[in-house]
Amino acid sequence: MLSLLSKFKGCTFTEHIRIPFCNLKWLKVETSFFDSHILVINTILEHSPNIKTLILEHVEEFDSPRSPCSSLRDLEENELGFCYKLLHLKSVRFLNFKSGMNEVKFARFLLGNSVALQKLVLATPWCHGNHKRKMIEQLLLTLPHASQSVKILLM
Repeated sequence: MLSLLSKFKGCTFTEHIRIPFCNLKWLKVETSFFDSHILVINTILEHSPNIKTLILEHVEEFDSPRSPCSSLRDLEENELGFCYKLLHLKSVRFLNFKSGMNEVKFARFLLGNSVALQKLVLATPWCHGNHKRKMIEQLLLTLPHASQSVKILLM
């Protein structure tokens, strides 16, 4: 498991870990989904051609304002800009998914670029009401999917 909390603030991830990760098939990451964390996760995934399972656990490092994602327009205006395919990724699980902008953008990237994806699980905290769940569900169903057989589960 990789924990991306304050460890990587102000430094370049690739200075600390050698890449590529050809033997990496499973990865669990604890993250606050800050921009710098997304870049670290991107670096790992881009250099992990054989990864099959990814678990992303949202861990609050400290209270900070989050911009919620509420529409497809929000996503289009804030693209991640990553341009590679994940050919073997079959399962993605977001734990404590809070529908923040970076979380939804990353889910969109994974849906659009994981050609073998079979299952995307979004485990949301209990504090999210039915209205927010429906909004997330509708948003994700309108996004393009690289895999024709992907199942999206909202828990």
